[in-house]
Amino acid sequence: MADLESSFCLVGRFIAFVPGEKSPYQMISLDVSLGDSSAEATHYRIVLDKHLRRMMYRYLNPQDWLKVVGHRAMNLRSGQLEWKAAEIFKLSAHQVSAYRVSAYQTSTHSLPAVTLAAKASAPVRVLICQASDCRQRGSEAVSRALKEAIAQANSSQANSSQTNSSQTNSSQKIMVQSTGCMKRCKEGPNVVTVPGGQHCQVSLEGAITLLQTLL
Repeated sequence: MADLESSFCLVGRFIAFVPGEKSPYQMISLDVSLGDSSAEATHYRIVLDKHLRRMMYRYLNPQDWLKVVGHRAMNLRSGQLEWKAAEIFKLSAHQVSAYRVSAYQTSTHSLPAVTLAAKASAPVRVLICQASDCRQRGSEAVSRALKEAIAQANSSQANSSQTNSSQTNSSQKIMVQSTGCMKRCKEGPNVVTVPGGQHCQVSLEGAITLLQTLL
């Protein structure tokens, strides 16, 4: 499952602490719109390690500018990305201005990772549980059906693109992967789409319907 985890580096304004089950300072809310009033507000909830919680609740003030470095990983049960900070740095006004200029001068296809860490286009992942209970309920057949349907869609779109060079092949952006147990054994076959969420008791027909919503 290591391929579902990646590093991130975000620059933004600290909004507030977000309480969790373990601590009132378990997470922070970060606005990464870089202070552009015309830009859509983009907030992230980032989990803090224990050592960061002890430091940051005294160190951070609302509206502070921060650079947050850490790792993000996919929660297979919810189908959502979870962000966890390893290091947090306060930024000066000069440093923030430098990030703004960089973001303004660079095209949206090559913006620095600090501003587009979560916005970069990525393939849709279809994760199919292949633990014993789900396999007994047909998860292998679901996986085969999805892969065959994607291959057929690729072939069909490839033929169409010969007459329409501007057409994009959306099915090539869908990756089907096997996973371990998703902890809902009695509701299998279990499938998670990323982005999206978890789907339980997925039949062959349901798998094709799900694929059609992703194309």
